[in-house]
Amino acid sequence: MTSPSQKSEAEPGSEAAGQTGQESLNGQGGLGEVSYRKLLRNVPFVLLWLTLAQSALGDQFFKVGVPWHTTQQFGDVFDGALVGMAMALPLTIFGLCSGVLVDRFNRFGLLLGADLVRMTITGAIAAFMAASMLDLPGLLAGVILLTVPSTLYMPAVQTIVPRLAGGHVPTIARMDALLLGSATTMTVLGPSITGLALTVVPLSALLGIDAATFGIAALLIVAIRVKAGGEVLRPTAAKPSRSLKGILSAVREGLRFIMTEPALRAQFLVYPALDGAQYSIVFILPGFLLSYGDGGTVLFGVAVAAIGIGRVVGMFTVTHTFLLRRRGLVFVGNFFVQGLAILVMCLGSDAWLAPPAMFFVGLPAGMATVSISTYVQSVVPEQMRGRVFASIASLSSAAMPVAPLLFGLVATSASASVSLMCIAATFILGSVYLMTQRKVREVL
Repeated sequence: MTSPSQKSEAEPGSEAAGQTGQESLNGQGGLGEVSYRKLLRNVPFVLLWLTLAQSALGDQFFKVGVPWHTTQQFGDVFDGALVGMAMALPLTIFGLCSGVLVDRFNRFGLLLGADLVRMTITGAIAAFMAASMLDLPGLLAGVILLTVPSTLYMPAVQTIVPRLAGGHVPTIARMDALLLGSATTMTVLGPSITGLALTVVPLSALLGIDAATFGIAALLIVAIRVKAGGEVLRPTAAKPSRSLKGILSAVREGLRFIMTEPALRAQFLVYPALDGAQYSIVFILPGFLLSYGDGGTVLFGVAVAAIGIGRVVGMFTVTHTFLLRRRGLVFVGNFFVQGLAILVMCLGSDAWLAPPAMFFVGLPAGMATVSISTYVQSVVPEQMRGRVFASIASLSSAAMPVAPLLFGLVATSASASVSLMCIAATFILGSVYLMTQRKVREVL
């Protein structure tokens, strides 16, 4: 196992950098000796796990309820697509800078502040909605304001995990799988609960619960600070320049790393289009299901929950099989499987094909999430992880504000089914490109 300082001596994309990650993965007994029982004895990690899991459940009330409510309330798939644009816009604009802030500022203040701000904004949206004082422009503004502090959250969490794991890559992989898997499990419970709950309670009540989960998360962040001490949450940048010039320079460093690391560069040349198409699914799906005239909110909740189930299965499949050492297979096959699943759903004649199709959208996506995360944590120096993860998130989200609008226009001018088939075609074409990239196929 090499130390962070040794890692930093390997240039991104060099053979040394690749060997560093692979030696870390194969060394110290591998994944077999990292038990979940051992992870659960790490109190700060358990607190972080609880923080993400319970707030992720509340997030689903918002992410599932608001698009369905918007499409149903205002009667147009394009209105739901506008919500998708509003959710993605802050990450596209602020995502790069968020990673630099994570590297340079205390994570305790960033995480605590983000939770408190999100609690306030979500509570305000719930109150205005309950009073019937929230129109579409007001809702879109609230969504944008809510998403801004969220851009800091996951880059901060992802830079804390390696410290809690002591730099041991197999432990990082298991922690990632548990954190992401648990959060994704809530994407199973959340949509199902949302779909059922919306038949008996207004969306404003669910958003009130969402606001409460942010308050609980803030308390748990304080508990992590008490249990783990300030060292885990301190900035990683050796000389944290907080000037605008220093921040922009660090942003360029994060982008430069990705664009000079061969396996990452090939993927992120096409990921903006692919992730934009993937992001659009949940905003087009309500129109597709409503065209059948049955199922309603319950079927939509089940379909979105199926994505979460697939993600959980995919994450744990990677960490428990040979695929963690053959991540190139995951990278090239991810979107191809998703495209085929959507085509089968659209060419069928039953709305209940949606849940199994969405399962096979989530399955390879979950595999790819863990594969990308562990690969980056293997080859990126510690002091750069925040900005690199943020650069990845920002590049992936580059097309997200535009993609729902484009696919929404297709749905409006043709049909939601045609729009979803366009998404499937985008997936398959992108996957074919990745299959031609040797550096991607050969990632271990």
